Amino acid sequence: MAELAAAQPSGGLAARGGADTLVALSAGNSTTCVTTAQGAGYCWGQLGRHPGSVYRILSADGRPARLRSTSPGWFTMCAQAVDGDALCDPSLTGASLDSAGKWIPRASCNYRVCVLPLPNRGAMPEGPLRAVDAGWMHSCALALDGTAYCWGHNAQGQLGNGKWAADSTGSSGEIEKVPTAVATEYRFRALSAGENTTCGISEPGAAIFCWGYGRSGQTGDSAVMHGCSGKKPFHSTTCSNAVPVRVGLEEPSTSSTVRFAQVSVGMRLACAVSVAGEAYCWGANSRCALGRCRVGNSPLAHKIALSGRAAEIGAGYWHACARTVDRRIFCWGENSGGQLGSLVSANAGADGLPPDYRDTTDSEAHRNAYDTDPCFLGGRCSPAPVEVSPGRRWSALAVGSYHSCALDDADGNVYCWGGSDSSAIGRGAKLVPCVNRSREHRDVRCQASPVRVPGLPRLVAHVLPAAPRRLAAKREPIAAHVTVSRREVRVVFPRDDGTTWGWSGLADPEYSPWYDWGIGNNGMDGPRWIRLLAGRGNDSARAFSSLDALVAAGQASLCTPGMMARCEEKNVTALVQERQVVLVLRDSAAIARLFGLRPAKVSVWASRPSEERRYPPDSVAVEYIEPRIADPDVKTLADAKASQRRYLASISSIRRSIATSDHIYSESFWVAVGDSTSVGVEELKCTYDVCTSETLSVPDSLWTLDDSTIAGLRAAAPSQDEFTSAGSSARVVGRRTGRTTLRIALSTLPSDTAPSDVPPERVLARDVVVTQPITRIELFPRVQTLRVDETIELRVRVGDAEGRWHENPPARVTVGRGAQSYIMFATSPVRVRFDKPGVQTIVAQFGALADTLTLRVAPAP
Repeated sequence: MAELAAAQPSGGLAARGGADTLVALSAGNSTTCVTTAQGAGYCWGQLGRHPGSVYRILSADGRPARLRSTSPGWFTMCAQAVDGDALCDPSLTGASLDSAGKWIPRASCNYRVCVLPLPNRGAMPEGPLRAVDAGWMHSCALALDGTAYCWGHNAQGQLGNGKWAADSTGSSGEIEKVPTAVATEYRFRALSAGENTTCGISEPGAAIFCWGYGRSGQTGDSAVMHGCSGKKPFHSTTCSNAVPVRVGLEEPSTSSTVRFAQVSVGMRLACAVSVAGEAYCWGANSRCALGRCRVGNSPLAHKIALSGRAAEIGAGYWHACARTVDRRIFCWGENSGGQLGSLVSANAGADGLPPDYRDTTDSEAHRNAYDTDPCFLGGRCSPAPVEVSPGRRWSALAVGSYHSCALDDADGNVYCWGGSDSSAIGRGAKLVPCVNRSREHRDVRCQASPVRVPGLPRLVAHVLPAAPRRLAAKREPIAAHVTVSRREVRVVFPRDDGTTWGWSGLADPEYSPWYDWGIGNNGMDGPRWIRLLAGRGNDSARAFSSLDALVAAGQASLCTPGMMARCEEKNVTALVQERQVVLVLRDSAAIARLFGLRPAKVSVWASRPSEERRYPPDSVAVEYIEPRIADPDVKTLADAKASQRRYLASISSIRRSIATSDHIYSESFWVAVGDSTSVGVEELKCTYDVCTSETLSVPDSLWTLDDSTIAGLRAAAPSQDEFTSAGSSARVVGRRTGRTTLRIALSTLPSDTAPSDVPPERVLARDVVVTQPITRIELFPRVQTLRVDETIELRVRVGDAEGRWHENPPARVTVGRGAQSYIMFATSPVRVRFDKPGVQTIVAQFGALADTLTLRVAPAP
């Protein structure tokens, strides 16, 4: 009966001093969870002996677990402990089985109300993780270095390890109980697991990559989809992708420039929020879930016409909701169960109800309803975002399959709405008739208005806003005072009247709890910062007795920003005067270079762990005092111009290459006899860690082949594929087996004179290998066991349709290595060595073909 006692959470917390702080609100299918700053996790919905009641999530010993976040899936539950470790209910991990596979009874683990450590971490590193998320019947975790690991069912490739599980246990496939690395060279800053689909946000780049079930387009279109038939994205059979593929935008000109802050995967739908606060969705468009009607599914992300900038988003089955930076919630898509927070419908008649299709199954109107009824054969829906309870403000949002929940700003209670199952919105919630008048979407009893979930403690919003950083609400500018002379720069920040300083040990590891004071200026040699940082070096909590103690623990320095940052503590000091933080730089040479152009203003910032960083930073006027810096003369201006160009060149690069639609960059590309591939000139421009790639438009007449009997050239048709429409200019056609070289000599391009560490290439060449169609791929030798620090040499070969083997193809080989995974190309032997014991996965991929080698790395003798 442990879970019954744990199902009374509100009394203890409320009696000890009022509201607790909400850290995370999450939902999956018909289950919702909250996690508080005291490490408590509470869930309600489809779990426990009494669905709908609020249950405290327990640990293996039957005591309340101490959690940082909780993630309910459809048939599983996972969480992250306060120390950052991954915890899951035992259904997918075998945590309740002994070494012989026999079930170990645990009374506290009945009905998915407990979470246990993973019994086998596989290649996943020890120590804290960045995030843990549960999907339909699989889960994924994100390491601190951005490497993704997944486990559970894999019939649709939702683990992203380059393979599909044998379908020996029904439609779900076999269970992979050991976390395996996602087969990609990308790192991720965020993950979301849904119905047999997983998506992540890459870093750097902040692009969306998805893998797994993609029949409705929710993984994005790709040449490596598996088990498909029919024209994409309208597949007539199951279609999936076992490796990450980038999701493009419907506006192709913006695909490389939009950066994302959050992603959410639902059932047949996925959505994301850009750092600019724009909402996007892709996948199934049933019930107008993509914010528009009478069009099909889309593998390309479609922008939602949202009223205001989005702070967070959640995808359900065929509906989605977004919370804006002004704390309003809007929902769109299916509304047959009131999941939009009202009974609005795009196809309502004069009586406010949808057309009555119940008695017209065989009528012409029914057969043509796709063309005449925006909600597809009756039932409620809305392509336009509908505001939930206008006038109310919400601090957090979670979206399930057919319901949603949010934290009310005013009273600190969690409210839910939607669905035809009262357990999803709280035990005892009153359901009312929701008339759909449709044979396909039957009348149900639902609750289309937010109702309070009983049994939860009163909560206040987490101190970290959910909005992307640059979407912070407008605040008063920082009233810092900056004085500059030839001998000294002095920055005096506003008075700090706080009584406590420090940070909690429960903070999300993705968020850095730093105190940060500084000014920035684009000086004669490029941008420089005078800065004081004081923050957490690990996950432990820390408190300071005074502001003086905090500043003394910090580091004051003069820095160049970005990935190539260099900081010098010499001649920079920090102190506290009359409760004001003061930064002082005494270095005449550095001051001359930093303020030699006599800027009128500088950027300034001051942030605490409980605040988001202001973007853009404030600016304050500079007061120049004696002995004054002289006004810049012609020589100084010329020096600054030359120095800044050298600085830009040192942090910038422009690289050009001959690219193909497979985006694999090796010395050669392969094409089959009778097949063709589009080619173009790709230009990669990088500044710091921000890179943009563009396929240049060049005349097809510039291309040449050394031997036109092996391969031929023809002009690219813009409509053939996304790569050609982006600007590629030719197609290489395989004619007979052999090897030749593709060349192009470029004329003058606009970027030829741009700052770059080396001049951009003007003459490009790439080998072309023509083979018979490739039908198989193999990693060899098939080693099964390896010792720590022992090196093996692996090769990849591919077989063609005539039975010949070819070695050293441009195959992508992804190697897991402890806390990291890395990518190599098999154009030469791949040397592999591991420095930690465990299970490692090596995946070779050539087009749609993949081969996986699993190694057990044993300790060194």
